[in-house]
Amino acid sequence: MVNIVINILKTSPNSAVKITPAHDPSDFAVAKRHSLPILQVIDEKGNIAPDHGIFSGLPRFAGRDAVVASLQAAHLMREKRGHRMVVPVCSRSKDVVEHLVRPQWFLKCAEMARQAVEDVREGRLRLEPGRFERVWFDWLENVRDWCISRQLWWGHRIPVYSCRPRASAAPPVWIAADSPSAALQKAAARLSAPDIEVTQDADVLDTWFSSALLPFSAWPPQQVPRNCEFSSPAGGCYPLDVMVTGHDILFFWVARMAMLGRRLTGRLPFHQVLLHGIVCDAQGRKMSKSLGNVVTPEDVIDGSTLEDKKDEKDERNEQHQKDEKDEKDEKDEKEEKDKQGENDENDLKDQEEQKDEKDEKDQDEKDEQDQKD
Repeated sequence: MVNIVINILKTSPNSAVKITPAHDPSDFAVAKRHSLPILQVIDEKGNIAPDHGIFSGLPRFAGRDAVVASLQAAHLMREKRGHRMVVPVCSRSKDVVEHLVRPQWFLKCAEMARQAVEDVREGRLRLEPGRFERVWFDWLENVRDWCISRQLWWGHRIPVYSCRPRASAAPPVWIAADSPSAALQKAAARLSAPDIEVTQDADVLDTWFSSALLPFSAWPPQQVPRNCEFSSPAGGCYPLDVMVTGHDILFFWVARMAMLGRRLTGRLPFHQVLLHGIVCDAQGRKMSKSLGNVVTPEDVIDGSTLEDKKDEKDERNEQHQKDEKDEKDEKDEKEEKDKQGENDENDLKDQEEQKDEKDEKDQDEKDEQDQKD
């Protein structure tokens, strides 16, 4: 980390700023512009990564305290002040999320986005209400490549395979295929090796990518309703006529259906999009299961009463208050510990000063006695 800071800030001798390209998206962009190394400080278990001296293996928060203590011990720390910042927190575990750099699969979107913009401008695809056209253009005219891989335990497994000769240490070749056997057949022709190891990528597809396939993959040929056009590659009811959905997912779902539909079938998946409003709670928040401000599917199936919902709300509020109290107690305990540490350090410093004064006084008395003798 020190080398990275010096590399980027050596022209500013009176200031310094931390930069952790492997753990912050903004820092990563800075590092790419300045050709800085991407140094990983925290591992996948939340511990300080190896090769970081006495801090290696420490849990991340304990490691932070250890760094502060080390700076204090070396008399390199001037002060410690709080400041406002945005910290990503997991909605389920409430733990702080750490960014890590990992290989991902990306989809080029520039050409598909250009086509989707033209389809709306030229009237082949209509958005209702029309004011959302501005949102459509803003998203797609500034589109970036789409990261379609996710490191999750559920989802559609990405159909790409790592292939390499078993006796070789060469890097693997990635093959897109419908099955391991098909991947093996492609790899054999490409690698010209008799014994090839084939391993499917463990990542799954982004949920929105899987959802974008819906219009031309939802109806198997044998279950197609009557009077449908059969024009998708697999045969099915395509295109739809009107797509009705919430305006909040205009880009995340609708635009991506339009892009993939055009790319893979040559036709738009629908001709008109009707965007409705969003039902919000009393605080103006979108109704969300993770927030707990909706009627859950279980309540619809099993039934529920207003009293039960009030009890659930009270339980959530009590848990929230308990979590806040625990967090405050932990913070107070840490501050008290830090304060006690400062007091102990001051006491130790006072004792050392008193000892130095006493030693100096004893030495003076001894020198005076020696002169008398």
